[in-house]
Order: sequence, then structure tokens, then C-alpha cells
Amino acid sequence: MRIKNWIIGSYIIVMILPIIIGIAIYNGIKFCSEKVELEYYLNSVGIADKYENRLRNISIYEKVNKNLKLVDDEDKELIEIEVYDKYGTIMYSTKNYSRIINSIQSEELYKDLYTIKREVKFNIVKKPVLNNGDIVGFYKIKILKGNVIKNINYVTYVAIGCFIFAVIVIFIVTIHFLNNKILKPITFLVNDMKRYSRGENSSPFKYNKNDEIGDLINHFNNLKENIQKKQYEIEKQHKDKEYLIAAISHDLKTPLTSIRAYSEAIYRYENLKESDIKEYSSIIINKSDYIKKMLEDLLAYTLLTSEEKLNLVNVEGEEFLEMLFYGYDELCEKNDIILKKSICVLGNYNVDVNSMIRVIDNLVSNSIRYARNGGEIYLGAYCEEVKLPSFLPKELIEEVSKKIKDNMFIFVSNDGGHIPKEEQEKIFKAFYQSDSSRNKEMSGGVGLGLSIVKLIMDKHDGSIKIFSNESFGTLIGCFIKRIT
Repeated sequence: MRIKNWIIGSYIIVMILPIIIGIAIYNGIKFCSEKVELEYYLNSVGIADKYENRLRNISIYEKVNKNLKLVDDEDKELIEIEVYDKYGTIMYSTKNYSRIINSIQSEELYKDLYTIKREVKFNIVKKPVLNNGDIVGFYKIKILKGNVIKNINYVTYVAIGCFIFAVIVIFIVTIHFLNNKILKPITFLVNDMKRYSRGENSSPFKYNKNDEIGDLINHFNNLKENIQKKQYEIEKQHKDKEYLIAAISHDLKTPLTSIRAYSEAIYRYENLKESDIKEYSSIIINKSDYIKKMLEDLLAYTLLTSEEKLNLVNVEGEEFLEMLFYGYDELCEKNDIILKKSICVLGNYNVDVNSMIRVIDNLVSNSIRYARNGGEIYLGAYCEEVKLPSFLPKELIEEVSKKIKDNMFIFVSNDGGHIPKEEQEKIFKAFYQSDSSRNKEMSGGVGLGLSIVKLIMDKHDGSIKIFSNESFGTLIGCFIKRIT
């Protein structure tokens, strides 16, 4: 239950339940009182009948008699009797009058005859006494309620006590549930926040109820997890930057040393042959190109690891791929490599053109670097409507066929040496270079090429796949979503 509904329900219970209990107690008291009153009424009728025969004696009404005894001893505490003549003069009373001279008016005398009048402390029975049809007097019997009042008062006090006790119990139970439902989890959450703000370890608070406090605790736990992830990412980025600086410094040192050495040779030695000058100049240019490529990769990697978004545009697949695969024939021919291309795609795609050019550049450069002399490089692009080329391994075709739906598959393959399984998971990490790459002179970078390719694919919401074995060689493919 949501906290809002729970609090509203608690307020309703706290307000209404005491009223219900009060009404129930009131009705109980009323029922008991009416029952006691009925019993007392019937008792009054019986007592009145008991003394009426005595009070019909006409002589009682003829003269005042203080010594007259009409009430039995056992009833002295229960009843009072007054006797009046026909004119309203008191002829007898159980009260201790020193002189009986009192009288009442006729109007009062004839009021409430033949009824049992109910008062707070007693019931009154008043009747006339007749002699041959003439009124000779009146008698009035007061039947006191002493014990009845005490019993009713006792029941009332007990009922009030029960009501107060019930109200206290309701408040205690409500406060207990309020404490368990709201105060305890909030107190734990506040203490957890304080511990977390001090940098102390705080374990997630398990609160499985679906309410506002549960939402608050879950949001705080998620916030802690996100902060910890961000801290881990910041630490990782910091370490990557330190490694980046160290790697760049190390990889720049060798070409810069070569550039300086050959530049000094050209500057100092005037009698150098023209062929030597050309050779030294060529080396300086190559080393400069190497440094330029390294800095370009570094800039691209920095931009791709930032929050900057790619400039995606809608392109027609076949036309875009023809542009993308253009210009590599001369480079492959220069390196004594045969280049084969195949474009079999349909539909349109959202891509960042410059980023995709860098992807193909990096993949082709990698393939040339590791291709055997006189070997082949295959540039291909396929969609689900077109059958994949038969030279691809069967297991690769099966795997690609499962993922190519609504995607375009671009790949670059060579027939050079294969990449061991343990290295295939590492080659997309920044600054990673295989041993064979390190052994090649001027390998062409600091190990950012494939890492940049993966980052670009991630920014396109695509994916990248590597396949390598001794009989086939190595293939690196990219999946890009088709929009039409």
C-alpha cells in the first residue's frame, strides 16, 4: 500500500474507530440503564401494591398521627410515604417532621395521579383514596433508586474507562505501525546517507514494500550504484589517460629521435650525397607521417570516448559503400596484395560518413599490415536478402545469418596469419598490440586503430565481430542497422 493511502487510512481509523467504540459503549450503557430501569419499574409496582392496602385505611386521612407506622423496617431505606387529606394537608410522612403543618396546592395534588412518575433519584406513585365515591385523601409513595443509581454509575465509569483504554490502545497501535512503516526505514535511510556522505561503507537496505519510502530507498541505492560506477569510470579514465600519456611518450620518442638524427646529419654534413639526402628526407617524412597518424588516432579516440555525438546522415547503402570502398586498389597494389570487393546491400542507413571512412581505413590498414606477400584482401558488404560469399567458413556464415536481419554486414578479411583466441578478446582494447605487431617495424600506431573502430560502431548502435583461424585467415566485420 502506498504511504499516502496508508496515512489516510490511519487517520480515518484513529478518528472513526473511537467514535464507533464510543457509540457502542453508549448504546451498551443505555441498554443496561433501560434494563435496570425496567426492573426497577416493575419492582416499584410491586412495592406500591404492597403498601396500597394499608394506605386505603380512611382513618389515616381524618387526623394527623405522628406515631403512625406504615413502612416496614426493611423498607425504610427504600421508600418514603406522604399522606394528604382531600384539601392537600399533610396528614402523615415518613420524614422526620417536628411539626406537620405542610400542605400542597390542589393543582399539585391532582397532578400525575395513577401513574408511576420517574425521577432521577426515585419513582413516585400517587393515587387518591375514595370512600363511597368521594375523595377522602391522597397518598404518595417515593421509591428510592439508591442502589440502582450506584450500579448505573459504576457501569458508566467502567464504560468510560474502557473507552479511554480503547482510545489509548488505538493510538499506541497506530504509533507502533507508523514507526515501523515510516520512521524506522526513514531513520535507517538517513543514517545510511550520513555514512555514505562520510565515505563509509553502507550496505543496501532491503525494503520490499511498494510504497513511496521503497521508491526513495531504491532510488538512493541506485544513486549509490551509479556514483560508484561513475567513480570507477573516472578512475579507469584517469588510469587510461596516464597510460595514454606514457604510451604516446614512449612511441613518439623513437620517431622523434630518428627525425632529429637524420635532420642533424643533413644539417651538419655538407658533403652528403644527393642520394643520402633523399634517403634521409624520405625517412623524416615517413616518421612525420607516423607521428601525424598517431596524433590523429589519439584525437579520434579522445573524441569518441567523450559524450560528443556523431553527425548521422541518411545514405543509400549501395552508393555509400561504393564511395567507402574506393581508393584502396593502389595501396594494395603497392604492398603486393590483391584486393577483391563485393557490394550487395539494399536500403538506407544512418551513418557518420567521416567516422565510417576511418573504420574502413583502419580495417584495411590492419589487413595490409598482417597480410602475406602476394595474398588477398576481401572488402565486402551484404544484407539479409543476399547470400553471403561461399569462401567464408560455414560456422561464420551461420553466425552472421542469425544477426544480419535488419542489418548490413561490412567486413574486411585477409589470408594472413590468424589471431589466437586469447588475443581476440583483447585486440579491441585501447593501446593493445599483438606481439607480431610489435615486432614489425613502424607498425603504424599505438594500438588505437581497432579500439577506434569499436567505439565508432558503438556510437552507431552497431556491433563488431572478429573471426580468425589458420586455414582461413582473419575477418573483422561490422553490423549496422538498416532503416528502410
